[in-house]
Amino acid sequence: MGTDSRVNRKREGWPLTGYFVGLAALRLVTALVAATYLWLQSSGDVRTTAITVTGVAVLLAGMWLVYRKVALPIDALSNAVHSSRAIGAAANMPVAGPREVARLGQEINELIESLNGQWAERQAVQERYSRLFDGSPLPMALTDTAGDFIDVNEAAARTFGYTRDEFRSLKGGDVFAPANEAERSELMSVRSRLEHDPLGPAYVHYGPVSLRKKDGSIVRARGTTYRVELDGKPAWVGVLEDVTRQEKLERQMKQAERLEAIGQLAGGISHDFNNLLAVILTSAASLKAGAGAQLADAEVRDVERINKAAQSAARLTRQLLAFARREPYTGTPVDVSAQIRDLTDLLRRTLGSHIVLTADLPDGVWPVRMDPGQLEQVIINLAVNARDAMGKGGRLAVTVENFDVDEGMVAGKPGLKVGRYIRLQVSDSGIGMDRNTLDHLFEPFFTTKPAGHGTGLGLATVYGIVKQLGGDVSAYSEPGMGTTFTILLPATEAPVETAPADPPPPRPKAMAGDATILVVEDYADLRELFQEILTGAGYRVIPAPDGAVGLELARAHRGEIDLLLTDVVMPNMLGPDLAHRLRDENPGLKVIFMSGHAQPVLGGAVALEPGTPLLQKPFMEAELLTMISEVLAGAHALTP
Repeated sequence: MGTDSRVNRKREGWPLTGYFVGLAALRLVTALVAATYLWLQSSGDVRTTAITVTGVAVLLAGMWLVYRKVALPIDALSNAVHSSRAIGAAANMPVAGPREVARLGQEINELIESLNGQWAERQAVQERYSRLFDGSPLPMALTDTAGDFIDVNEAAARTFGYTRDEFRSLKGGDVFAPANEAERSELMSVRSRLEHDPLGPAYVHYGPVSLRKKDGSIVRARGTTYRVELDGKPAWVGVLEDVTRQEKLERQMKQAERLEAIGQLAGGISHDFNNLLAVILTSAASLKAGAGAQLADAEVRDVERINKAAQSAARLTRQLLAFARREPYTGTPVDVSAQIRDLTDLLRRTLGSHIVLTADLPDGVWPVRMDPGQLEQVIINLAVNARDAMGKGGRLAVTVENFDVDEGMVAGKPGLKVGRYIRLQVSDSGIGMDRNTLDHLFEPFFTTKPAGHGTGLGLATVYGIVKQLGGDVSAYSEPGMGTTFTILLPATEAPVETAPADPPPPRPKAMAGDATILVVEDYADLRELFQEILTGAGYRVIPAPDGAVGLELARAHRGEIDLLLTDVVMPNMLGPDLAHRLRDENPGLKVIFMSGHAQPVLGGAVALEPGTPLLQKPFMEAELLTMISEVLAGAHALTP
């Protein structure tokens, strides 16, 4: 800068210096002319002397004129050009002097104005690009063809945790972390297409691929890269779209759809299987009771084995129904903290002395409408799962708290609604799980245990119960870091009911022979079995294979029908619909529902009112007769 100033000052002094040099030259020439004149005069040739002096004078005048009209304007133009070398300087070239010189000055002025316009346009373009680059909400990076970072925008710095200066010392390989060989090949293909195919596409799209942040965590992103020219050299601009959350939601949706499909299958199978078990159990019990004295000991043991095996099968089907959200429930408001406190002794016995149990169960948590037995199933299944993950001992923590679910959380939880919930968390210090295990964790019969150790229905049961209640269950785990299950249960405004102080009234005896019962069951063997049992107990029985036929038989019957014993899910007409239509014609009609999978009804779920008489298939003959006696005696005041 200092050198240019000195040069400019030196050039600015040239016109004055030239003036004095010219004046000195003029004086010298004048002195020479005078000397010549004196010499010629002394020689006596006056005419020659006059001509000589006149010629010299004309020459000097021409020289002076050229200096003033040409030399000085050119010198001034040269100085102006040198002083206007900076881009953006004003076009102020002098246009004085001869026509050619003036025209040259004008052209130079026009050239400077054109250059200034082009420079201003280029600066505007650069400023716009800079605003787009830095202002983009998507991470953007500028790299050379070797993959070294030249610059990144603020979004990239925020996403990956590096400063922009730190990025300039990194290579692409420091950030890209392909999860598998397919991703690695795709990234190499992008580089090859940009580097070796100049006639190829201007934009190359790829991904999703894995990238590593500064803290080591992985982000999933789709990318777009295109070629640019920077300072005359090729460069690449990359734009990334973070799809980590999107992929997580897609996995959750796929898992939910897969579990729903499995649940539909499990529920349908369990419904039919329960009908078969009801026949087996009831027939075995009748065989033992009716012919017990005539059976040998070995035959009695065979009947008992049949009964025991059928009971075990019934428990499995109930777990499948719970997973499929088809296990009927008649919930009441429950204090979750109080219920878990009552289970702590059972939990400690289940876990064993090598596992330390801690529980944070505050008072004042919002009530949840559910069956207390469901909550016990959830807690015990989670505790057993944690115990198996801590073979050498560890810690199990159970916490309960009130929790508000907002719009932001609903977006990441399919099926969850905004509102008040109870958050139940069960955390263990066990071996943890990998991503593949987590993806299949709640599927029925999925287990990581050795063959013969568990059915794989524990967590499926938890999933089904929580989803049936309108809640959400999720698991977070990493290998070697333990596991945390988080359950959200919707709170209810209804208060928790206190236990009655008076003991329950004694169970009424069967009212045999003085009641007419309409039995509606679509499974023929089971319908015949119910007819035999009830007829043998002295009741009058009207059997029907479905709701539509049952409605016709009831209307055709001339006497009073005292009780409707009906399955919930049947072809042609559902049990609850049949009950409502019959009660419209006979308000005093009492109803007992039977269910092999009571919940799904025409795409929805039927949650029976609290206190609704319900027999869960399979059930024994004694259960059936006792329930009928209680309902006919008015022990169950609520009818649907």
